[in-house]
Amino acid sequence: MDGGADDSDDADLDGADPDGAAFDSGGPGARESAGGNDADCDGPADDPANEELVDRDGSATGDGPGDDPGAGTATVSVRNVGGIRETTVALDRGVTVLAGRNATNRTSFLRAVRAVLGGDATPLRRGADTGSVELSLGGETYTRHLERTDGGVVASGDPYLDDPVPAETYAVLLEDNDARRAVRAGGDLADVVMRPVDTDAVEAEIERLTAEKRRVDEELRELDGVDDERAELAGERRRLEGEIDELESELADLEDRIEAADASLADGIERDERLEARLDELREARTELESVIEDLNAERDTLAAVERERDEIEADLAGVSPVDEAEIEALAEDVGALRERKRRLDGDVSALQGIVRFNEQQLEEGRLDELAGVDRDELAQGGEPRDGDGGEGSGGQVDDSVGSPVEGDEEGHLTDQLSGAERVTCWTCGSTVDRAAIEGTLDRLRDLRERTLARRRDLTERIDRLDARRERLEERRSRRADLRTERDRVESELQRREGRIGDLERRRRELNERVQELEAAVEDLRTDDYADLLDLHRRANERQVELEQRRSDLAAVESELAALDECREERDRLEARREELQSDLVECRTRLDRTAAEAVETFNEHADALVDALDYGNVARVRLTRTTGTDRSGADVGTFELRVVRDGEAGGFEDSPANLSESEREVVGLVLALAGYLVHDVHRQCPFLLLDSLEAIDAERIADLVDYFADYADYLVVALLEEDAAAVETAHDRVTGI
Repeated sequence: MDGGADDSDDADLDGADPDGAAFDSGGPGARESAGGNDADCDGPADDPANEELVDRDGSATGDGPGDDPGAGTATVSVRNVGGIRETTVALDRGVTVLAGRNATNRTSFLRAVRAVLGGDATPLRRGADTGSVELSLGGETYTRHLERTDGGVVASGDPYLDDPVPAETYAVLLEDNDARRAVRAGGDLADVVMRPVDTDAVEAEIERLTAEKRRVDEELRELDGVDDERAELAGERRRLEGEIDELESELADLEDRIEAADASLADGIERDERLEARLDELREARTELESVIEDLNAERDTLAAVERERDEIEADLAGVSPVDEAEIEALAEDVGALRERKRRLDGDVSALQGIVRFNEQQLEEGRLDELAGVDRDELAQGGEPRDGDGGEGSGGQVDDSVGSPVEGDEEGHLTDQLSGAERVTCWTCGSTVDRAAIEGTLDRLRDLRERTLARRRDLTERIDRLDARRERLEERRSRRADLRTERDRVESELQRREGRIGDLERRRRELNERVQELEAAVEDLRTDDYADLLDLHRRANERQVELEQRRSDLAAVESELAALDECREERDRLEARREELQSDLVECRTRLDRTAAEAVETFNEHADALVDALDYGNVARVRLTRTTGTDRSGADVGTFELRVVRDGEAGGFEDSPANLSESEREVVGLVLALAGYLVHDVHRQCPFLLLDSLEAIDAERIADLVDYFADYADYLVVALLEEDAAAVETAHDRVTGI
């Protein structure tokens, strides 16, 4: 039975017909509340005294004491959309039934709501270049502006949703809804079930985490044995510190004895001037030697720090893998080729949109008699037809047949002309065909347009992925270049420091030789009185050299210990990071599986409830099953299929979903969308649930279906024919004119 509105629901009707089934689409929306203000709800639903009126601004007047007419009300104002010239409809929380026969703009209104939520641009009213949809909800206003261009209708403005894809898939359940179409087509339902989950991003994240964990494991293996090495160096440091303490003590004792000997000689002996001069030179040489040794130690400390910096840079450079320049060039070429393919698809989409839009307008407005003069070449470019011109519409690539009424069939309302008996003249070949054949061709054109749009979306995603890959490679190349530049700077600093150390070591050797020469000269000039003093100077010089060597060795050991301490800290950091990576990998690898399992469970739960409630006879259960598997990254993947269990004389048996009736498939498609609506938390983002095109379902089951879906959305808006609406609970709000 015809329980809903199809595409012909959007005709442009100016004024009601004799039966009152259609309203002036430019007038205010008429909301009908079953029972109205009749407290015991026994008054007739269409009694004017029982109607809740809608003002011209779309707000309910409210006629009950204490009522807040704006509380929880969503007001939708539409201008020049589909068959609607201008209207405003107020939707209260709960169920709103758009009741009426075909060609009363109910589907146009639902498409307008889809547009203001953020969905695809909807066709404009014939002859209008601009249109708009405005939604007022919760004190906020959201607007979508529509404009006709050469490439089709373009939408702009501030829609309700930032990301409309989940809502379009699971909440806007019109005839072209992807979930419903997927069930009709059969096969794998993975794309519909898992659409809001970016599986490519999850798999890319798994690959990234796996690569990082592998690198962390390699670095940890390189740090094995660092504790043992540090223990050995710590023992060496203690030994050197002990020897340094002994040498410093011995040197201090020798210097005290030299000072005492000098004082003794000054009191009793008149020193030889030549010997005194040599002794002064010897003291100066020893003083300068000590200064050079201090500078040498400082330079060695600085050199060790610079070497550590170089090692860190080398480690960072090793962690950034080289970049294949050929790959970057290949990616650029691939992106260019894909963009050229996308540009060609844009042209195809533009042509298809022009063809589909024109034919939809002709079918919606019942103006088939004008088609004989259509310039099809102009139509293929997306333009408006010219009166009196003829030609082809799609350049011979697409069968876009439409027609004009056969003579003698020009009388009667458009809704009556849409019966299966209507015959029209095809403007492509001139033959007389059923109107249904033309509508079938238009459906195929729509399918072709959707497939072309899907191919364009796929190309866009591939271009984005390749661009992202190229950007990562270029960033890595830039990072390696920066690290190499920094390494060159540090190498230059190392060379300078090593040169400075070499100069100081040469100067130290020269001073040692000078001290030895002065000691020999003093030895030649000394007398027995100076023998002990010279011996003390020689021993002090020897201890000074030994002390400098021990200090140098200790500095080297401490530098190595500091480096090992940094390695231990790095090891602790890497171990903590490895645990984080392991946890992240587990979460990523199970994320898809958890979401998929929840979707299957939710679908089956609601399918069981609806199968029981709708009583489809020999259909015992409809199950969504998932076949799991693992890809190379370790992510859980799989396919989703429907299973039907029927009751037979020999008991239950499994049947192919292809054998479901059209009504059963429609219900299954709606249940699949409802499962996605709940699993992906769409109800938290979008308070609307829109139902249309329920013609395959009988009236009683439609009523049960509406009651079931009403529990899951703040605003459930369903378009029904008058006879089907009569079966729905009278407690629900009704809109009988748009």
